[in-house]
Amino acid sequence: GGGGLLAANTHRVAAQKGVAASTTAKTLVTAGALAATAYARILGKKVELASSSDPRDVEKAEQHPMDVDRARRQLAYAQWALPALTGCLVVLNALHGEQQRPGEQLHGVWERARSATPFLP
Repeated sequence: GGGGLLAANTHRVAAQKGVAASTTAKTLVTAGALAATAYARILGKKVELASSSDPRDVEKAEQHPMDVDRARRQLAYAQWALPALTGCLVVLNALHGEQQRPGEQLHGVWERARSATPFLP
């Protein structure tokens, strides 16, 4: 969805000051949230295998020994990181919504033009 919006708003990203930076930040935060989600899943599966009473899971856990306490601590950090990253995305989405207002677009385009040509008022 984000890629489609970026394609539809390419002219605004290029012309309006601040939009490219917030778009880049939003992309990086989204990638971080996806990576944290995947990492939390991997850690959760490791802890699940290590604490299972199923003989097959116990055998798998013995083949790949790990420090369960360390994995639980890392999982706790990942579980705090996910809501924080999601909150950042909510803020960036609100910023993008404000940047799409006609008055903000005009102001952003003017600021971009002014920074490109220093002799404008």
